[in-house]
Amino acid sequence: MKIIHVILGKARTDRMNGINKVAHNLALQQLKSGHDVEIWGITPSPGERPPDRPYILRLFQANKNKLKLDDELSRYLSAMEASSAHFHIHGSFIPEFYWISRLLVKKAIPYTYCPHGSLSPGALLKSAWRKRIYFHFFESRIIKNAQAVQFLGKTQFDYIDKLINLDNKVLIPNGQNLDELEFQSEARKQFAYPIFSYCGRLDRRHKGLDILIEGFTRYREGGGKGKLWLIGDGKDMNSLKAQAQMLGVRKLIKFWGPWFGEEKLRLLHQSDAFIHTSRYEGLPTSVLEAAGIGLPVILSTPTNLGAFFAEREAGIHIEINNADSVATSLKQAEDLKTLSRLKRMGEKARIIIEDEFNWENIANQVLKKAYKI
Repeated sequence: MKIIHVILGKARTDRMNGINKVAHNLALQQLKSGHDVEIWGITPSPGERPPDRPYILRLFQANKNKLKLDDELSRYLSAMEASSAHFHIHGSFIPEFYWISRLLVKKAIPYTYCPHGSLSPGALLKSAWRKRIYFHFFESRIIKNAQAVQFLGKTQFDYIDKLINLDNKVLIPNGQNLDELEFQSEARKQFAYPIFSYCGRLDRRHKGLDILIEGFTRYREGGGKGKLWLIGDGKDMNSLKAQAQMLGVRKLIKFWGPWFGEEKLRLLHQSDAFIHTSRYEGLPTSVLEAAGIGLPVILSTPTNLGAFFAEREAGIHIEINNADSVATSLKQAEDLKTLSRLKRMGEKARIIIEDEFNWENIANQVLKKAYKI
């Protein structure tokens, strides 16, 4: 069976974004299962090829004119025979994907559509009117004609019913490659107070970092002793620093800037717990990475993982994503550290990633539930 993953971007292995990493790991596992796998990337710079892959990687030109596909991409699609492959389209509100889906339907080639985080309630509030119009005329048709629509978390899985009636939706999360989390570990420094870490884009609205900083402030005002690390870069770096300064906690929050690879993992490993207060997500890979290196996770409901890890005593669920709830959750984590129970939560988080979020397990679910193989 030929499987073709379609993404926006060139699928580079160094510093991949979340969607590219998902497609890459699915492709690797499907290749191991004996399938013929390709990734097709639509990119402004198809000449800049990433390192060789064990699967075929085809890069096509992204046209400025979104009313047509790249000629080479159109030729590849036109040459395909009915049911000769199964396509997996990754991402939403991308005009090229609409034209691809139309050609696939015309040639009777099945496809799975995965919006990742783009159809969550919070994501749809950004440019709401434009997205509503685009969804009605274009995105809804991609969804209706898909063999399966894959949602990564329960928030989107439930919310889609308010937008469109579906009988082809499936719930399959992302996975985590534990080989990518290997690093030369250093002894964790022991502090009397806990260190809470966040790693990712510094986007105050999407990632809820304004909520996190305000919640951290209230936690400290209530007697909390911990400190906060923000690892990453983004458009809101300066405004977040200004917020911390205004609230009087600037000296208690360290902005590390961007870190990658083993250095990032070693830095995260020095913290006591990972916190993610997103307003909307598909399923954040940073949480899987943190849990995979043995950190307990403190998570808002929109991450789609908060209740899951809390039920397994591997994390703390921020059920209502506001500053007071964040403060309460941070204090709960500090108390667990005092009782020497926080580390055990992290060990359980690691086991969950090994057992339930390994890519072999996820890829098999995709084959059976989405591709019907």
